[in-house]
Amino acid sequence: SAAFASVPPPVPTLGPVTLPGGVPTFSIPNTVSGYQYTLVYKNHLTDPVWTPLTGAGTAAGTGGSVSLVDTNAANSQAQRFYRIQAQ
Repeated sequence: SAAFASVPPPVPTLGPVTLPGGVPTFSIPNTVSGYQYTLVYKNHLTDPVWTPLTGAGTAAGTGGSVSLVDTNAANSQAQRFYRIQAQ
């Protein structure tokens, strides 16, 4: 039987980042259906792990544009560092 190599998830392309009402909103213009996109954050770059956001911080790929939102940003630290993961 032939072994198939797993295909890594696509690298998300980040579109405009906006701050409506002080809420960080990240646009991913070209998602891929079948993948889940998650916004992860650190309050300090020296933190040992990235923390995934739930709720509006995750979205299924549609083949089109989706937005990920950190709805808790206003209640958190004065700064946050973000990245987007596809899996």
